[in-house]
Amino acid sequence: MRKPMPLFLLVLPLALWGSAQAAPILSIAGPTTVTQGQSNVVYDIDVADDGGGIDIGGADLYVTYDPSVFAYVSAAAGSLIGGVDTFSANDLGTEINLSVASLFGISSAGNLGQITFDVLSDAPLPGTSLTFDTGQSSLLDSGFQPVVPDYAGLDVAVTGAVPAPGAALLLPLGLLAMRAARMKAVGQS
Repeated sequence: MRKPMPLFLLVLPLALWGSAQAAPILSIAGPTTVTQGQSNVVYDIDVADDGGGIDIGGADLYVTYDPSVFAYVSAAAGSLIGGVDTFSANDLGTEINLSVASLFGISSAGNLGQITFDVLSDAPLPGTSLTFDTGQSSLLDSGFQPVVPDYAGLDVAVTGAVPAPGAALLLPLGLLAMRAARMKAVGQS
């Protein structure tokens, strides 16, 4: 005769499954197509709920970028950062380090910050990516326990600069002026 399984062995997996820590989703949002020479392109660093709630006490995020495409301009705190929270940004040449600390914790989805770039006039085509350096980035909950979020980067296409309409007229006018000067010179000889 088989012994019945103890009740705690049936309940324990359910208790452990129900206590799994939520993993917020950190993402980069903004224009997916930029033009060579474009100024002040803003990218948002957003946090979203994966369905298990959000609890962020601090974050140390590293956003990687290609310095042959982007020139860092500035960073600013997002709408989730309140008066008693701190936000700082440092450009490390190929990464932007964003640090956030919250006294009361961040518990809702929204914007942690914005990074502004200029697109270099000789940026290589066809494009690049903005990503999180998951090896260096870290997130803590309001109890200062590590949280492993899901990260979502962004692919950015770079297009060639389009000349101004007035500049396009200069070439034909220059050719006409050269032809007129040539005809005048031929007519005088």
